[in-house]
Formats: sequence, C-alpha cells, structure tokens
Amino acid sequence: MAQILEGVSVVDFSQGMAGSVATMLLADNGSDVTKVEPPGGDPWRSEAAWIMWNRGKRSVVLDLDTAEGRSAALQLASNADVVVENFLPGTADRLGIGYDAVAAQNPSVVYCSITGLGSKGAYAQLKPYEGLIAARAGEYLSVLLGRQGNGPIYRARPNGSWGAANFAVQGIVAALRVRNRTGQGQRVETSLYQGLSLYDSRSALARQVELGLIEPIDLAGLTGATGGTPPPGADINLPYLVARCRDGQWIQITCLAARLFPNWMKAIGLRHIYEDERFKGAPFVFATREDKAELRRMIYEAMLTRTLDEWLAIFAANDVGGDRFLTTQQAMDHAQTVHNGGVIDVDDRSVGPTKQIAPLVRFAGTPSRVRSGAPLLGQHTEEALAMATAKNGTARAAVPNGNLPKHPFEGMVVLDFSSWLAAPVGTSLIADLGARVIKIEPPSGDEHRKMTAGRGRTLQGKESVVLDLKTDAARQVLTRLIAKADAIMHNMRGAAPNRLGLDYETVRKINRNIIYLYAGSYGSSGPGAGRAAFHPIGGALSGGALWQLGAGNEPPPNDAPMSIEEITKTSAAMAAANEGSPDVTAAIGVATALALALYHKDRTGEGQYVETTMLMSNCYICSDDFLRYKGKPERRALDRNQRGTHALNRMYATREGWLFITCPLEEEWEALCTALGRSEWLREDSFATGEARLVHDDQLIAWITLVLAERTADDWVRHFEDYGVPAARADKIRPDDFMLMDETVRSNGFIVMTDRPGMGRMMRQGPPVTFSMTPARAEPAVPFGEQTESVLREIGLSAPEIEALLRVQPVPTAD
Repeated sequence: MAQILEGVSVVDFSQGMAGSVATMLLADNGSDVTKVEPPGGDPWRSEAAWIMWNRGKRSVVLDLDTAEGRSAALQLASNADVVVENFLPGTADRLGIGYDAVAAQNPSVVYCSITGLGSKGAYAQLKPYEGLIAARAGEYLSVLLGRQGNGPIYRARPNGSWGAANFAVQGIVAALRVRNRTGQGQRVETSLYQGLSLYDSRSALARQVELGLIEPIDLAGLTGATGGTPPPGADINLPYLVARCRDGQWIQITCLAARLFPNWMKAIGLRHIYEDERFKGAPFVFATREDKAELRRMIYEAMLTRTLDEWLAIFAANDVGGDRFLTTQQAMDHAQTVHNGGVIDVDDRSVGPTKQIAPLVRFAGTPSRVRSGAPLLGQHTEEALAMATAKNGTARAAVPNGNLPKHPFEGMVVLDFSSWLAAPVGTSLIADLGARVIKIEPPSGDEHRKMTAGRGRTLQGKESVVLDLKTDAARQVLTRLIAKADAIMHNMRGAAPNRLGLDYETVRKINRNIIYLYAGSYGSSGPGAGRAAFHPIGGALSGGALWQLGAGNEPPPNDAPMSIEEITKTSAAMAAANEGSPDVTAAIGVATALALALYHKDRTGEGQYVETTMLMSNCYICSDDFLRYKGKPERRALDRNQRGTHALNRMYATREGWLFITCPLEEEWEALCTALGRSEWLREDSFATGEARLVHDDQLIAWITLVLAERTADDWVRHFEDYGVPAARADKIRPDDFMLMDETVRSNGFIVMTDRPGMGRMMRQGPPVTFSMTPARAEPAVPFGEQTESVLREIGLSAPEIEALLRVQPVPTAD
C-alpha cells in the first residue's frame, strides 16, 4: 500500500532529538529524507537512540564552513519538497540556506525551523537544548514535579523535544496541504518552548485566577475551590494513589472518573465507607485533612491483602483503573506493547540487529513502515549530490491553482466525541491549524469541562454541540453529521461506540471516505483493551515515572517490611515522579495522526481507520531507551536529588540561586573550563573524553560545585554568555508565570489574549506552529452547547425538528 508521504522529499539539517524524531516520523510515513551532517558527523551520533531516530534516512556529509559545502547544501534544499533545520536564528541565512535563499529557487518549498525559545527577542540565541530551554522557562520549578528535597527538580522526560518534533510534522503536512492546493510553499516554525508550554496550559489557567488576571471562577478540579483556595487534604490525591501490594510490588491507581472510585472501593472491600459521614464525599470532598488521610490509610491496608497480579485481575473484572510500574526496557516486553506490534526488528548498519520502537500511528489504509536502519556517515553523499545536480534548475515553481486558505486546514471538519484530556487536546491542536472541530457532548457535559470551568485547552478553538446519543432523534442527527465530516475521533472504551452507533463499521456505512480515529489508552484489542486508564498509567507503563524518580529513590526490595508511614512516604515520591505529562504526550500523538490523515484525505479523497494509544506515545517520549542491541549503553539515571543526569547536564547551587549547565559538545566543555578559570581540567586524564568524564562524574560534579559557589547564578549566566557556555538560572520564575508575563513569550505569539462573550478575557497558549502565509489561530473555549442550534440548522433540520429535539434534551445555558 502507498504511504501518506510517499514522493515527498525532505532535507534535514537538524541535530538533536526534536528534528531527528520529526524527520523519523516523516520517513516512517513514506518521505525520502536526506540528513546533512558535518564532516565529523552529527554530534548526537554518540547517543544510543540516534540510530533509531535516524532510521530510514540517507546521510550526506557537507562542510558548511566552505563555499563548496554551502553551494551543495543550497542545491539539495532547493530541490526538496521540505527542509527542516534547527540552526540558531540567523545562522541559516548567513550560510546562504535560509528560507529566502531556498524559496527564491524553489517557491513551493515548505521550510520548517525548530528553535529553542523563538526566533526573536531576548532568547533567540539560546541553543535548542531541552534542559536549557526548560531551565530558562522555569520548568524545574513546576508544581507538577513535587519535591524530593530543596531546590528545583530536573524533568527527565523531554516534553519540549517531543512536542516540537510533532508540531513540526503537523505544521509541515498542513503546509503541504496548502501547497498542493495553491502551488505555494511557506515557512513553518515551532520551538521546544511551544512543546513545553502545552504541558503548562492547565496550571496557567489556575494561575490567572490566583493573580487576579481574570475574574474568579470555579476551578474545583484545579485547586478544589472557587478563587484558588485549596480544600482540606488537597495534597492527597486519592484517585491517583500509588499503593503497595502484598508481594511488595507497587500499583498506580487511576480512578478519576465519577464511577471508577466507587468501583475501586467495592473491589478492595471498602464499599462501606460511603456510610461513614467522614467519607461520603470521597474522593474529593472531606471536612478535614485528617479524614482524607484516614481513608488513605484504610486503602493502603486493603491493598496489602493481595498481590499485584491478583489486583490487576480483580480490577479488570470490576472496571477499576490501575497498572504496574515498569522501566522503559520492561515496557518493551509488556503484553500490550507486544500485542500492538510496538517493537520491531531493524538491522542497523553500525550495531547489527536491533529492536526498536514501531511507528507511532496505526494507519489501516496507508501503513507506516521502516524501510531501513540508520545510514552510515556520508553513505549517500555522492548519490544525493549527483541527483541534486541532475535536478538543478528543474525545481518545482509555484503555479497558483487556488486561493490561499485563511488557515492551513480550513474547510476540513472533525467531529470530536472524546472526553477528558488526552484525546480532546489533540483535536484542539488541529483546530489551531484551522480545521473546524465540532465537539459532541452529552447533556451532562464532558466531565473535564467542569474541572476547568469550561475554559480549558480541551475546549479551545472548537464548537460545542449537545446530543444525547441514547435517543433515536439524536442518532438521526448523528447520521447527518457523520455524512458531512472529514474525520471523527473518540476515546470510548469497550462496547460504548457500538451502543451509540459510533463503531467503525456503522460510521463507514454512512461515510465510506471518513477518517475514523480511535485514541485509546492501551489499544482497541489485546489484554488492555477496554480497561480504564488516565494519565498516570502512561507514565507508569512507559518507564517515565521510574526514570523521573532518580537513582537511590527506588522503592525498597519487594520482601522488605514497610510500615504504613513508610508506604505513605514512598507512595508520595512515586506519585510525584509520575507527574502530569502523559495525557498531553498522548494528545500530541493524536494531533499528529489526525494531521497526517487529513492531509492524505485532502489529497486523495480517501479516509481510513487510524489508531493511537497513550501507551505508545508515552513510550515515544521515553524512546531514548526504547531500543535494544548488543552493547547498548544503559540510560543515565537522574541523581538522588533529581538535579540532572551527569556533571555537564545538571543544576548547581551557587552563592545565590540554582544554575543549570548543559555542555553536550566537546567545544562547550572546553569553553566551560575556560570560563570557570580551570583550563587545567582540560589536561586531566580523568576528563580527557566524554566517556572518561562519565566515569569520574562524581569528582567533576564536586569540582564544579566548589567553583560555582563563588558567585551568584545570575552572575554566572552573564559570564558564560561571553564564552558560549549554555547555562540558565533554574529557580527564578515558575513556568506558568513565565508563560503569562515574559515579554519574549508574548512577542513570539506563544501566549495570546482571548475574549469571548459569556467566557470573558483569558490568556491561552498561542498556536504550536506559525506559518508565513496561512497563519494558525488561537481561539477561546466556547460555552457548553453554544453551537447546537446553528449546527442543527446547517445540516438541514427544520425549526420544529430542532424544537422537538431540544425538548427531549434541554441544553443548559451555562457551565
């Protein structure tokens, strides 16, 4: 079968995870990707995952410091459909391979730039390093991470790189859609910061209330009370509790939905708690913190009565959400991973047979596939340059054959039947790119709507239509909606889609060319199919939680006795490590799947069955360790205090404040030694190579710590700028304040003010991608059911029919 991006040629100048994963996703879906490397090779070739992130590509070696190399690079880029680069802003222009130079020869080129923190403003010259951007943006003070000790905490999962990689793909295929219709290419830009900030959108909403930037609203799901006052026991999260089992293993509970927590209490023999006045409001409403803590103790004791495997079997039979904690290596062997085909065999030219993560999305009609392992350095130089020379002067010219759309996916209609967060944030991202997203809600509303007072990221940019799909009248309306849609998406479990007439076979009979996306947790089949899951499951199963926990903070051995107090302390640490990113990680994968499928449908008219899973997306964000081969090095763990992974990628206490330093390149290590006034370290055998420095990591940390204690963090940042040492103060501002108040964030359009009647003024994250010709959009959330009547009229219902339907299912006028 043909692939979605077959025939699309890509030239990739990027280095690091974000660009490499972006072009890997393009290659897995049919693109012909040529990676341009310097004479010594991409510095990230030393990373274990490089061979996976660069599979299916060609390698061309060019010296961009020479006129000959720059000329060849321009020739390659000018004959490509897509160019991807992550140079510091202005560098590509100086090299003669910037957007203007390439577009002058090939007006149809889609040119994608990935920056660290935007292409303009005070941070434009920050290198696009995950840790550096996270530190500058305050991410290491995130309230989601909890605390193992004093000071900021390093975030292990590369949220920014994962987000930027996918936003690049989404932007590229959206721009290709525009090009196919108009002949006109354009510049596409995203950043690691835009990837990071999506994860902070919910806390930024609550922060606006706290700071008085918007009027007080009911944020019970964010803070527990109107106006931001935490309720008693707000620090105890019962629906997401981590518990120890009889065999010493630990289980992550996910029982946030209204019906799931009572199911759990019944399954563990605590059904009677609802007869006790202290616990009638469980799991959220308690008169005192002591009452909530007492229920937690009762739960811990009940969970100690059975083994982990026994509980998993009981939970599966009683609709209770919960699963085990795994390392990323163990995730490769999980039964659901294996069932989903999540691990594939790839022969690599450098290391031999490997096991790697499978393509991200299941496309039934246009299957993704890995064509080859990663290339050897310069393996295709002669071939690729000869092909470019042969094509020289024949680059595609822009021949307008249609008017530019207002937004990239303008005119495409997506029906969103999903709830909660992981799936609907994905369709919100597609709405930012211009698609018309109609959210279909039951008369009770999406449960998550109530948790953000109807203003959250899951609702932004969409229309809201209320339909009670349990009624015949609403089912008839549903048929008309499906007939006019390009895509539908849902995340319903088990037999729910069949009961509501939303199963694939029924939908396809109505509209045979529709895109049908199931955004599952585990998958549509296999041992986890139909099981309840919320975001902590993705973190627990993918290895993200244990990775974040840090070396030395692991739970005690399974046979070690533990008191309830000790269980409570370990549970809190594991829950904090399993912070709230897995939902957003999954949503980003949903948006990528939809963008690719919409591009394909627009080009061919063909729909298809598409499937994503929270499990797979969260394994992707941990993909630095989701591969195996003989001699593969072990992943570097965080230290006990969660400051970083090694001496040259961590935070240090200074005379005042915490300083983050990251020096992945040899020249950056040399610059650091010089800037610290310790050039003699360059002559130390213990530090002569990167491998040697890792062996003597504790010694190097101690030496650097002593020097940095002499000055403040702000002093060091200013000093290091003169030497080109990547560093940032890590404890100056929390991430939601940075998003809401920083001038550079505003000037790059990363935060925008919205205003809507009935919703008021509110700042929200800007679009995740910017386009030079067809801008994305950033719309507010809409009130519950606001478009119900207008959409019903649009699909042909008469006034009496609408009136009759609304009598059966009255639509509330406010949240």
